[in-house]
Amino acid sequence: MIKRKMAYAVTAVALVGALQGCGDNNYPKEARLDIPEQALSRLTSSTDARIHYFSQDDIASAKALVADVGTLESFVRDTTVLETPKLSTLDDKAINQPAKALVKARKEAESAWGKQVDSQRTALNQELSNAKDTLSDTKAVEQDMLEEIKVPKERLEAIEAQIDKAQTRAQALASEAIEAWNTNIVKQEIPVRTLSPRTGVYGYTARSGPCKEYDGRVTVDRQQQDGRCYYLSLPNKALKDLSGTQVYVDNFDEYRALQDKIGSYRNEDGSLRGQRQSAQQSLRDAKIVAENKFGPMRALNNRLGRTQSEIERLERDLERVDSPQQKQRFVRNAQSSEAQALVEAQNALVEQRAAKLVEDSKYSEARLDEPFDLDGGADVLALVMTTEGGGSSMFSQPKYLYKLIDARWPVPSADEDVLTIDMDGIRSARTDQRFNQGVIAALAALPDDRTD
Repeated sequence: MIKRKMAYAVTAVALVGALQGCGDNNYPKEARLDIPEQALSRLTSSTDARIHYFSQDDIASAKALVADVGTLESFVRDTTVLETPKLSTLDDKAINQPAKALVKARKEAESAWGKQVDSQRTALNQELSNAKDTLSDTKAVEQDMLEEIKVPKERLEAIEAQIDKAQTRAQALASEAIEAWNTNIVKQEIPVRTLSPRTGVYGYTARSGPCKEYDGRVTVDRQQQDGRCYYLSLPNKALKDLSGTQVYVDNFDEYRALQDKIGSYRNEDGSLRGQRQSAQQSLRDAKIVAENKFGPMRALNNRLGRTQSEIERLERDLERVDSPQQKQRFVRNAQSSEAQALVEAQNALVEQRAAKLVEDSKYSEARLDEPFDLDGGADVLALVMTTEGGGSSMFSQPKYLYKLIDARWPVPSADEDVLTIDMDGIRSARTDQRFNQGVIAALAALPDDRTD
């Protein structure tokens, strides 16, 4: 437990109480410290020690002091509290004056906050009204522009709808043939893979003259209709003699008519794709005329988007302008100096009371290297070792090492003459202030009664 070669003076602090039945317990009248040899060898010949004794009234005072500290900390933290807190042991002018100043600062901040909220709300409402006017004006321009291009736009949409309808029907005809072939393949156990719905079909060539038969193709005679023979490609030549091929042939005339109606990607005149190309050009021309009148459409759309976003932001700001979080932040900033003054006054008075409680306690001398006497009614022992360390820096070695031992329960067996205190669970403090407050906190953390 002891890591530095330095001198230690050891103080064992005993907390004694006036609890009913304590004076008759069978706790040992002597105690000794169980310090490992390697640690003991680092101590000097100065083995003087001191045992302090605290009464139950002292423990009650410590609890009251810690309770008042908690009350003050809550008071400083909660900016909505507009009355000074009720205290017991810290009910002192040194605390009451800065507490009243803090309440006054909060009330003034409350008034200032209300005025600021009214001002902000007025400004935000005006900005929101302006943004809504801008949005209305921009939408009016948008409507005029859409009216300008309405006719060519509707014509293009109608043509695209016809293309979609024709393509959907053509795909249905192809799917019907594919499904018929797949049924043949499965039922007749033909050793070829079934076809995917995306399988390409209805590729063909057309020739004049007598019709012929070709391996891997299906011949469709349409000489009486248009003087041609059509030779349809098959996904697999093994499908040629299946009944699904008849479905393929039966659907061919309608499929070819739909494709002729749609047209190729060369956009032939008269085809739907050719009409679409013409309608697209008409729409582009109409947009140019409209933008010459009303400005670029992209800029108009950007202005609409920005204005709508601005309106949404302003509406959110209006909802948050008087939020509890915003108000708390405002009041906390306004009262910062008064709150700091109260915290400093609290820390000074708490240290003063903690130091007085330790300094006013009774004590007796003891030695580190031999058993020492315990008060017959002792309830709690606090082992304290004072080192050569100390300092406020986080890198400083501790000045105090201390440990509390509650002697009220469990009570050692009656035949144990000397209480042995080991080194486990030792706490540390770098300064007198932290040590005093650490002892007070430890006292306050003790249960009121452990004699059951």
